[in-house]
Amino acid sequence: MNKTRNKLSWCISTILCANFAGLSTAAMAQDETKAEEQSIETIEVTGLRRQLHAAAQIERTAKNVVTVMTADDVGSFPDQTLAESLSRLAGVAVEGEEGEGRFISVRGLQPAFVQVTINNAQLGASDPNGKRSVALDVVPGDLFQEVSVGKTLLPDTDHDSLGAKVDLRPLSAFRRGKGSSANISLRTQYKELAEQFDPDIRADFTKIFNSGDSRFGIAAAVSYSDFAVQGDQLRSTSGNGIEKTLSAEQKQDNIADDEQVIWAIQELDQRMERGSRERVGGTLVLDFEPNDAWRLQLSGIYGTLDDDDIRVQQEVALRGASDSETIESEKGHGIFSDVNIERQMFFVPTKETTQAIHFEGDYLFGNDDWKLSFAVDHSTNDFEFGQARRGTWILRDTIVDATWSATDAEYTFLGTGDFDKPDKIDYTFVPTPADFELVQIGAVRETRHDEINSFNIDLQHDFYIGDSFATFKAGIKSRERERGYSRGARFESINTNEEKEAIESLGIPTTLDGLPTFVPETGFDINGGIPGGAVFPTIEFAREYLETARAAVGIEPDATTEDYQAGEDTDAAYAMLSVELLPELEVIAGVRYEKTQYSATGLTDRSIRLDRLNPESDQNDEIITEDLADTSAFETYRHSYDNYFPAVHIRYDYSDEVVARLSLSKGQVRPGFGEANGIIEETYEFLEQSADVSNECSGYTSFTFEDNTYSVCSNRENYTIKTEGGNPFLKPQIANQIDFNLGWYPSAESSLTASFYYKDIKDYIIRVSTSNSELFPLLGGSEVDPLTGLAATEFIKPVNATSAKLFGAELNGRYQFKSLPAPFDNFLVTANLAFIDGETSSPFIANGAKMSLLGQADFIGNMALIYEVDKFNVQLSAKYRTERLVEINADVPERTVYDEPAFNLGISARYDISKKLRVFGNIQNITNETAQRYFTGDERSGRLVNRRGEFGRTMRVGVDIRF
Repeated sequence: MNKTRNKLSWCISTILCANFAGLSTAAMAQDETKAEEQSIETIEVTGLRRQLHAAAQIERTAKNVVTVMTADDVGSFPDQTLAESLSRLAGVAVEGEEGEGRFISVRGLQPAFVQVTINNAQLGASDPNGKRSVALDVVPGDLFQEVSVGKTLLPDTDHDSLGAKVDLRPLSAFRRGKGSSANISLRTQYKELAEQFDPDIRADFTKIFNSGDSRFGIAAAVSYSDFAVQGDQLRSTSGNGIEKTLSAEQKQDNIADDEQVIWAIQELDQRMERGSRERVGGTLVLDFEPNDAWRLQLSGIYGTLDDDDIRVQQEVALRGASDSETIESEKGHGIFSDVNIERQMFFVPTKETTQAIHFEGDYLFGNDDWKLSFAVDHSTNDFEFGQARRGTWILRDTIVDATWSATDAEYTFLGTGDFDKPDKIDYTFVPTPADFELVQIGAVRETRHDEINSFNIDLQHDFYIGDSFATFKAGIKSRERERGYSRGARFESINTNEEKEAIESLGIPTTLDGLPTFVPETGFDINGGIPGGAVFPTIEFAREYLETARAAVGIEPDATTEDYQAGEDTDAAYAMLSVELLPELEVIAGVRYEKTQYSATGLTDRSIRLDRLNPESDQNDEIITEDLADTSAFETYRHSYDNYFPAVHIRYDYSDEVVARLSLSKGQVRPGFGEANGIIEETYEFLEQSADVSNECSGYTSFTFEDNTYSVCSNRENYTIKTEGGNPFLKPQIANQIDFNLGWYPSAESSLTASFYYKDIKDYIIRVSTSNSELFPLLGGSEVDPLTGLAATEFIKPVNATSAKLFGAELNGRYQFKSLPAPFDNFLVTANLAFIDGETSSPFIANGAKMSLLGQADFIGNMALIYEVDKFNVQLSAKYRTERLVEINADVPERTVYDEPAFNLGISARYDISKKLRVFGNIQNITNETAQRYFTGDERSGRLVNRRGEFGRTMRVGVDIRF
């Protein structure tokens, strides 16, 4: 027992002596005692070498496999968010939004496979697709004193991840270890494209009060930033993104689709992102130890991100051109007619708020051999659109010459007209603002809510088995989670005289002519060669204009077809035994049991449409569509599942320098709330027997609906029976896992660790779209439709349809060149590499072809070259990952989407003017890299651009003041 406590005390001392936000595992945090903390000598050390050494020692002494990043002094790395900071760890990749890191993927598994907690209490998520991905840009990252990335889970931990568990711990006075302290950082951030300086401020305070045998600690931290967002994006994501095309000449020559067909982008969507992001956060932690037996902590955290997103957008809608309206079609190029050029202004003010309250306590009794622990947690995540508005002005029926590649696309305006109507073609036409008509006004409202409440109690007993020290720990936990999503959207076409008159009566025109306009500054050629034609309404005018026009035509976002609610109640129990079989060998074995009750409420919508002859038609050949039913109602579905999760963790200290770990475990990830929602859409479309004027039906069937009998064509190509939506009965994705970790720590300046892992994942969830009715029963559907007795034609749902395997290796090292002569002996290099090989296949996707896992990159690497002397530090850091799969198209493999490889280079420097004053600065994305995605296409067409984003460089300078 004393040996174990001495290890913990040494580790905690290392953290606090370095005076940094030391990172420890959850198990270490739970085993700390007041006696250990009081034995720490408080020494202030700010050197980065000490920080990295302490982080390595935390990993070295951990019971499970963890990767650690120190919460270093402000300005050490050029990171804007916590997600970007964590992406410097082995096997971690960042996913961004508007030029900032927002989510992380770990070990080749997408963000939904990563669990994020604060003080071991789960955080809610606000992903619009209902995924469990937690945004790491809402709460400012510099509020946290401790962060650990656990890549293997002990039985006393919630089993909600297969990638990693990221635990965040806010600043604590007891952990900082000083009687009192205060810091303030005043920074300014400059984004190159926005061309302005913005404020970025952080402050914290800690104080410890001692009274006899008791002590009380208070810690508070606040952070504020408000900066402009400006970036350029190019997309081809509308509809299917890409389509097969043939030129009119090829069509006339009866060229077969599989001979010369070319995949072409369907939309050249040029977006100029403008706006601002205000981030506010704070933490408050109260620690209280009334005596040697009790330890209590109450902590709260709050973060909010206000995003005033303004999109100045132009869409060149190539999708409007049919084959007969395409004059040329070849790889990367086409000339299209009947193309609409749309100018859009989209105002999307959003607000996301995360808050959590955590109360925990420990009680030691029985000569300190017994410890009773408990925790109560409450967290919420809320997201809302605030009066989102969109307006669209269109220039109709243009002729454009479009070119595209895997990374870019552009167009040239040629004239106006439609190749189907040669007499309407005009190559001399030059459009003016008066030719852009207001054709649509949209209003959107959206709210997302995620609330989690939990309670757990644990009992731990330290004892001896012979000469071997052992710890037995057991506990129970109950957690309730409620997830809600509500969206209303209405996009009203302005195509009647009444609507136009209603708007114009307010004194505002319905074309761009007469409006105050501007030409956006962008890296894209948005005018396509039109002289002076790239004008948009000015931002402030358009904001008021759209609100006034919306009110004039009475547009309210009142649709509820996408609304859903979900409830998830989980009860868990575990038991684990840790035994030091030898002084150098420790084994932890245990099992966790979790049972989950799940419910999902969503709208079930059924529509039945019948194409029949118009009885009033003189020619008796006019076909009209009759709606037999168009009903919707909210329904609730219930599902439950349970699993046992055994685990064995072995730690072997081969020597003072070498530590080995082996973990055999079972884990899970629950289905996303969007995947398991209760929204079901059933669509029936039939051709009635009496409407079969062309004699295309070879057979008929009859069905009865609402006491009426209908005889319809039973040729499968002449009817549609489609089921689409969520799947409330999805099972969790379960993995059997093997992890091996070997660490070498030859000196305080150097270390090298290697990790190898394998995951065998069952019930891997994919979204399936298939028209093979023989497969429907395998997917939870029915081969024969119960209403009509006909074979269903299409099934689109997420299902547990396959398995997956994941192999990986991670290397992490640091080395100081002490053997070199001065001043080169002050150079330090840190680096980590991750090699990942994931594989899955399904008979429902690409005929069973093998593919990578979603979000998986084959290689991820990070490196930093650091030069540090007493008062000065400069570091050059680089991050790189290979391409990764981001979207699978089950029906059309050519529409599968990949992220291009990503590279980021940054530099940071700081100088200590005195012990209380430091100046620093950094630059991110020095080489001005862009984020890019592409459609795979085929051999003839090559890759086609899906998305490209450019947000430029970011610079930050500041001063750090200590009191």
